[in-house]
Amino acid sequence: MGNTIPKTSTMSKEPKKREVIISVTRDDCTWTYFIASGNGGQNRQKTASGARCVHKASGAEGKCSESRSQWDNRKTAFKRMTETSKFKSWVKIETSRKLRDDSYERQQKERIEKAVDNAMKPVNIKTQVLEGKEWKDTDDEYWQTLKETE
Repeated sequence: MGNTIPKTSTMSKEPKKREVIISVTRDDCTWTYFIASGNGGQNRQKTASGARCVHKASGAEGKCSESRSQWDNRKTAFKRMTETSKFKSWVKIETSRKLRDDSYERQQKERIEKAVDNAMKPVNIKTQVLEGKEWKDTDDEYWQTLKETE
């Protein structure tokens, strides 16, 4: 009995896209490799198959030397690093900071759009025409007579 999603007619066929808030890759970590000890024969005892992963921003650490394969140990070390309380705390802090910054930017954008919309109202716009050598203000009556002469 695994987790299953019931199929109903109200569910959308398109998967809901999730917004990436933060991303952590192997490039965000410092990697060191070491010779693992224990059972496993010459390959394990003569090659640097053990892996240690330290996340630069949070200082969270994950280690693994259980496999003979450095690749497998790297994957496990990264996973263990993401499961530490130090890393999880960092993720919460970064997520809240990012969401707060996005919210502020959204509010600023809305404020600017509102100011522009207000400035573009006809009552706030003055139009003039050059008649001869003089600029004259226009009003609705001017535009109506211009339309009638066309």
